[in-house]
Amino acid sequence: MDTELKPLIHCGLCKTTLKDPRNLPCLHTFCRSCIDDDIKKRNKSETSRTYYCPICSRVTKFPNDVTMKHWGEHLPKNKLALNVIDGYKLKTGKVNCKPCNRKQKSAPATQWCIKCKEPLCDTCVESHSSFKTTMGHEITDLSKLKNQPLKELLIPPPCEEHQEDLDHYCYDHKEFVCNSCKASTHRSCKSVFPASVHAERIRNDSKTLSHSLGQHERNAKILLENRESEKEMLEVSKSKLKEQIMSVRRQINDILTKYENQSLKELDDICSKEKQVLDTDEQGVQGIYNTSHNMHSVLKAASKHANDVHFIQWQNKIEKEAQMLNDMIFDIHEPLTSSRVTFTVNDDLAKITKSLRNLGDLSIKKENVNLISGLGKDQELIPENKNEHQDNVSMLSYQLPLQQFSVETKTDEHASFITGMVMLPNNILVCADKNNSKLKAFDAEFQMQNEHELEFSPFDVTIVGKNKVAATIPSQSVISIFKIGSSIQLKDTITTKDSCYGIAYSNKRFAYTCPFAKDTCVKMITDSGEAIMTICPEVNFQSLFLRPWYVKFDNSGSHLYVSDCHRAQIYCCVGTTLRRFVYSHDRLNAPRGLVMRRNDDFFVVGWGSDNIHFIDHNGRFIREVVNRWNGSFSPQTVCLTSNEDSLIVSLDPTSCNSNTLLVFELPEEGF
Repeated sequence: MDTELKPLIHCGLCKTTLKDPRNLPCLHTFCRSCIDDDIKKRNKSETSRTYYCPICSRVTKFPNDVTMKHWGEHLPKNKLALNVIDGYKLKTGKVNCKPCNRKQKSAPATQWCIKCKEPLCDTCVESHSSFKTTMGHEITDLSKLKNQPLKELLIPPPCEEHQEDLDHYCYDHKEFVCNSCKASTHRSCKSVFPASVHAERIRNDSKTLSHSLGQHERNAKILLENRESEKEMLEVSKSKLKEQIMSVRRQINDILTKYENQSLKELDDICSKEKQVLDTDEQGVQGIYNTSHNMHSVLKAASKHANDVHFIQWQNKIEKEAQMLNDMIFDIHEPLTSSRVTFTVNDDLAKITKSLRNLGDLSIKKENVNLISGLGKDQELIPENKNEHQDNVSMLSYQLPLQQFSVETKTDEHASFITGMVMLPNNILVCADKNNSKLKAFDAEFQMQNEHELEFSPFDVTIVGKNKVAATIPSQSVISIFKIGSSIQLKDTITTKDSCYGIAYSNKRFAYTCPFAKDTCVKMITDSGEAIMTICPEVNFQSLFLRPWYVKFDNSGSHLYVSDCHRAQIYCCVGTTLRRFVYSHDRLNAPRGLVMRRNDDFFVVGWGSDNIHFIDHNGRFIREVVNRWNGSFSPQTVCLTSNEDSLIVSLDPTSCNSNTLLVFELPEEGF
């Protein structure tokens, strides 16, 4: 089946050919049974009157008098889908006879009535050829329809009043009419034309509509990338704030631990000194105890065993010593104290613990982002006058591409997507084809010279020598060095710490972008892979880079130019933090590839604005050199020819023209 038919005849839920197709107001179409099942699954309340589209979440409201089990039946049938499915079956020959179906019979069709646009079986062909009204109809074999355009097999909707083909359009009443309507109710109308005439006009208008829808897709893609990036940044911010909150706790812990140890040491010192006092008292009291105990024992023994003289002599001695012991006990007892060490919490700390409610206040700061310029409700995306507004802006007169050439080769499995380009000094153009995992080389006449298939997809390329280029391989965090000659040969690889995307080379140094690193940045390494610096400027503690895609050195190698797709800005950086300038413009959205001139003026691609800006070396806008009227839809990257007289532009696959490179001639004046 033609892939272009899938949006028309495939169910958005079961992903197979539609059966009894019903469409929602958002025009998403589903099988009747699929929509019924989804309604039962997601709507639990019988009183609910709303249903959200499972694809786009747009709300459909149902009348109060329609019960939930009849919502699917209430939705309009997609007659276009039914017609296309029937037409496709005709082309494959798998269809039953229509007249037999009306008789509740089943018979395979073998013929096709061109006038009635109905498949017929052999029996019905005989009847069809015998009736006076149909005997003159042209009948053809179904097998001949295989090569017929599908639209010629579709049955137009009949007039509800006369059941005839609606083959005219009345501009006075803005409705389709049949021949009978034209001859009766519309006989006085002055603007009734064949439907084919009206269809041709509408098809011409649909080009504008198609362009607007394409712009909607690109704008939606920009917004989706922005929301995805915001979610990533939210997680990064959450991680940083979590660390910050935990660091507050650690700081408090460190302070408390410090003063805890100080108080414990002070406690040890106080208790040690007090223990020395107690030990001294204890020793004195113990001596008194030992002396009094000994005298008491001696007195008892002398009283019992000594003669009178001895007893009286010792009695007198003991009595004197007892008086001395009494004085000693008094000297110890009088100043005796009971010591209790106490701890009183510092008043300041007590106040803090009482008043503290949290470690800090969390809040979210929202800032408006201007990712897409010129938006507004009910605003026409494509102005009737193709000369865009030029207020205070120098514009180059718009021109068609000087030349277009295909980068597609026979071995390509997918549409090409050129994400990196460089022009070597010998006029060989080297392209990185991300979708087909190839490096492709073209000669000065833009004819394919050779190609080299890689194991993994490259992203960007830069010149590293007379006939050498370096290509980034993001999925492997590798920079590969290739020699470009009669063939493309891999010469060396350098491993990087992060996935590398945009790349530049100067003075034996590589600079590469890391748009998906934890901290988005540009890193600089030597040509042997040794780290030099990480460029991650900050503004108000927020990373300056959000999604840096491409990077270029100026001709001296002292400044870096970085395009940030999500911030819609170009940064000129010096060193690790210093910014020389930041370029932004209301008509430059989602900038991607850029290329330097020899005087350090540069061109930058606006992927979201379908244009290319020419900017001087001080970051001042000079002019817009290419835009969508040149066919530059979703440009991805750009390079200059060796003599700088032409720009070569590659396109994103959303342009539906990514197999082609566009070459624009640059006039000498103003360049």
